[in-house]
Amino acid sequence: GIIRAPGGKVLLTARAAANVADGVVNNSGMVEATSARMQNGEIILDAGDGIATNNGALDASGRAVGQTGGDVQLLGKTVIVADGAKIDVSGDSGGGQVLIGGNFHGAGPQADAQTTTVGKATIKADAIRRGNGGKVAIWSNGHTEFAGAVSAKGGALSGAGGQVETSGNTLHVGTDASVSTFAANGASGDWLLDPKNILIASSGSSPSGQTFASGAGTTVTIDAGQIATALDGGNVTLQANTDITLNASITVGGTSAN
Repeated sequence: GIIRAPGGKVLLTARAAANVADGVVNNSGMVEATSARMQNGEIILDAGDGIATNNGALDASGRAVGQTGGDVQLLGKTVIVADGAKIDVSGDSGGGQVLIGGNFHGAGPQADAQTTTVGKATIKADAIRRGNGGKVAIWSNGHTEFAGAVSAKGGALSGAGGQVETSGNTLHVGTDASVSTFAANGASGDWLLDPKNILIASSGSSPSGQTFASGAGTTVTIDAGQIATALDGGNVTLQANTDITLNASITVGGTSAN
C-alpha cells in the first residue's frame, strides 16, 4: 500500500495498545511525506511498548529547489529496519533527520528502544545541492545491530557533512555496514560509535566478544579497515563507556595509527 501526505505528517501508532505485549506497527509498503513548497514532511512509526518494523520505503525528502528534508522516526521497545528497506530525508538545501530507536545520546522526548536492528537497509539524509547533511541516530538502551548504509553528505556546491550516531550498551557493526558524512565543499561530518567497550581488530566484527580485564560488559569488535573506509567519507568518533583497545593499524591516506 501507499500513503502520501506531501508536506504533512503521517503517524502510525500502536500506543493505544501500550499494555498489550504484541502491539505492532509494520510498514511493508511506501509512506511519503515529502516537502511541499517549503514545508517539511514528517513520518512517525511509534509502537509504544511493542515492535516497530519498516520493511518498505519511508520518504520525507525535499528535492525541489530550496527544499530541505523532513523527519522520520521509528520508535518502540523493539525497532527493526529490515534488509532492503529505504529511508530518505535528503533535501535540495539540507538533509533532514532520522531517529531509529531514540534520539541522539538517548536525549529528547522520544522513548528509547531496548533493541534496535538495522539490516542491509539504505538511509539517506544528504544535502543535494547546498546546505548541511542531515542527522541519523540509531539508538537503543540495550543491544543495537547495524548493517546498513547511511549517507549524510553535505551539498555538492556548499555545506558541511551531517551527523550519524550508532549507539547501544552493546553494539554490533556488520562487516558490510557503511557511513558517509563527506562534504565536497565544506567540513566533513562525524560518525559516533558509542557502546560500553570497543576492540579494534584486524578482521571482522562481533556482537559479543572478549571481556576487558578492567571490566564489565561485552566488547564490540570493529574491523580497522572498516574505520579507515569510513574516514575516507568523514570523521569517526569512538566513545566507549569503559575501554577502547586498538589491536590493529588504521591507515588513512598513507598514515597509520597504532
